Amino acid sequence: MIVGGEVAASVVVVPGDLSVINRVYHGLLAYNQSAYALDPTVSEYYISYTINAKELLNSDYAFTMLIDTPEVRTFSLHGGGNDFSVFIPFGGSGVINNLPSFADDQDYEIEHFIDFQNDSWSINIDGVERYRSSINASSAENLRFSMSPWTATADADAPDTTVEISNFVIHESFPGAN
Repeated sequence: MIVGGEVAASVVVVPGDLSVINRVYHGLLAYNQSAYALDPTVSEYYISYTINAKELLNSDYAFTMLIDTPEVRTFSLHGGGNDFSVFIPFGGSGVINNLPSFADDQDYEIEHFIDFQNDSWSINIDGVERYRSSINASSAENLRFSMSPWTATADADAPDTTVEISNFVIHESFPGAN
């Protein structure tokens, strides 16, 4: 369960605080991060949100969703690679899986289907499955969103480089299940 969340019919909804539901992450040299505690006994999660980047393309910044399993699995919008990417360092391939490119100033509907019991993680972007693989983990402890430099050569804050998340919700089972 998300700390501070409300549980209703196996759906965990982030409360109505706009700083959480509609959060804007800025390009700062220090981490700009938020974290949500998850219930490690839950066997599957459906995570969905809308994401929109501004001035992230060709930047020194990356926006990342991190799943602490306790090893970290990541889904990123990479300002240097100009694409979505997935990385499973431990128990996975250990390589970055590049997904389609993204554009600034465009909404993307992101859906994560994480099934620990069946060892799978799939990601839909705008309703199209773009990634499917083993999650190689038995549970998750936290879900984090972070904006930070992807390169050590970033030498200044970039407050106009932003990523906004809206319509964020976590289900403790897949929609239509039960």
